[in-house]
Amino acid sequence: MKKTLLFISILYIAIASSILNAEIKLNVSKPTIGIDDSFFLDFITQGNAQGRPDFSPLQTDFKVISHAQNHSTSVINGHVSIETRWHVVLRPKHEGQLTIPAITFGNDFSPPKTIEVVAAVANTPSRDDSIFLESELLPTGNIYEQSQFVYVIRLYRSVNLAQASLSELKTNDPDTLIEKLGSDQEREYIHPNGVRYLVLERKYAVSPQHAGELIFSPIVFEGEVIKSRNHFFHVETDFKRVVSKEMVVYVNPIPASFSKNNWLAANDVKLTEEWATEPNNMSVGEPITWTITLTAERCMAGHIPELTFDLPSSLKLYRDKTEINNHITPQGFTGVKKFKVALIATKSGDLTLPEITIPWWDMKTNKMKKTTLPSRNIYVKEGLIAMNSPSTETTISPTLLESIHQNPLDMSDTSTTIPNWVWALVAINVVVVLSFIGSKFQKGLKSILSKFSKTSSPKKIKRHLKKACYANDAKQAEIHLLAWYRSMHPVENSLNLMSVKNNVPPYLQDAILELNAALYGSNQLWDGRLLWKAIAGYKVKGCAASKNKDKEDLQTLYPS
Repeated sequence: MKKTLLFISILYIAIASSILNAEIKLNVSKPTIGIDDSFFLDFITQGNAQGRPDFSPLQTDFKVISHAQNHSTSVINGHVSIETRWHVVLRPKHEGQLTIPAITFGNDFSPPKTIEVVAAVANTPSRDDSIFLESELLPTGNIYEQSQFVYVIRLYRSVNLAQASLSELKTNDPDTLIEKLGSDQEREYIHPNGVRYLVLERKYAVSPQHAGELIFSPIVFEGEVIKSRNHFFHVETDFKRVVSKEMVVYVNPIPASFSKNNWLAANDVKLTEEWATEPNNMSVGEPITWTITLTAERCMAGHIPELTFDLPSSLKLYRDKTEINNHITPQGFTGVKKFKVALIATKSGDLTLPEITIPWWDMKTNKMKKTTLPSRNIYVKEGLIAMNSPSTETTISPTLLESIHQNPLDMSDTSTTIPNWVWALVAINVVVVLSFIGSKFQKGLKSILSKFSKTSSPKKIKRHLKKACYANDAKQAEIHLLAWYRSMHPVENSLNLMSVKNNVPPYLQDAILELNAALYGSNQLWDGRLLWKAIAGYKVKGCAASKNKDKEDLQTLYPS
């Protein structure tokens, strides 16, 4: 019993003496560090330092990525040794001779040390590289405005990771469309350096919106590399940061043989048609549905131009909402645009639907090509009621078009002829009702815009418009689009989308038509990115607003 008490007393005295003499050492993983590299510090206390360390002075010249603490106690020949180790991972903020300042541990201090930070070294994989990045653009060759190519980033690793992250792709042009192609793919690969790697591959479809130099920022990998594991499930790791090379490409402008409205760059273009019923069964006055599908390989659907129809004078055409879809493939997006129209013949006899030709730019051969839907000869049978109205192409509500399909003209009763004055009276009543509804809608919309304008600047309105477009919220997009347009053109009284459409360039007109169809048609699906792309490229000519206009209140734009 006495021996036990004596041993405990000696141990207590040894621990107490060690507390009075805490010593702090500093080990640096390497004296010279690249600007993109990380390194670590080990602060080791022999004894028991009083208080927790304050690492904030390190943040002046370094980014503190992580820190961890562990303890160990040993007794050798009656001498007790207590060691506490603080492991800190850092990355330098700039080049030069940098000093690691003294770190306080209560009343104790670590010694300062100096390291050298040098410029980044090109990441050329060698036999000793455990982690590295490779980037690639596919296909190689000419790149054009609104064309599409694929950016590929590959992460090679021959070590295990505790946790890791890979930054997203960014360019110097914020208008560039970047979409991730599916999920990341993993595979094994033996590199020419002789090492077996696990490869993670990520692909992005990229569509530049402007000609000129396009710069891809480096992709950054950051992760914890597992060094060892002990029997108590403790994992020892090293922080690793790897940066890919910056890539620069030149984007060619649209060739002079194309305009921005009919420009289409793709790997392949197909044009097909579908009829709801056999076109040769067409009769005067009876609608028939004609669907034309334009498919463009390696082209987003939003970049496919609208179709124009040059029809005979005896045909009336009613457009339905255009359907837009993008299909993901390993080579990029394949855009599909479906144009659905209703045709109504106004007289019987032979007629010809002219061929439809789509000029496009072949990205594989770097030449212009044309895809054609052949012409078609149709015989229109005599209907029971002659229609002598002139040919016109009309854009109507898809709801009305659906009504035409479901409720065709009833021509079975020919014994009664309705007087012209009855039709005139019906037309007058329709106009009055529509005018009443329109006036109520205009007043409601004007009230919304006036209320919105009291608290919002033009710049804020544009931010709300962008948010609505990216959220595919058609109703909010309409409200903010009208408010934004009036802030740019305060002298104009535009309270509906069609009046705005008639005063903007063609590329913006198409986007407004799609928004209008989504709002007032049967198909409520809408992709707002096309509208925002058009808005971002819109420039006001002759606008009297000053540079400080964004700071002014909008209430003056809506006088009572």
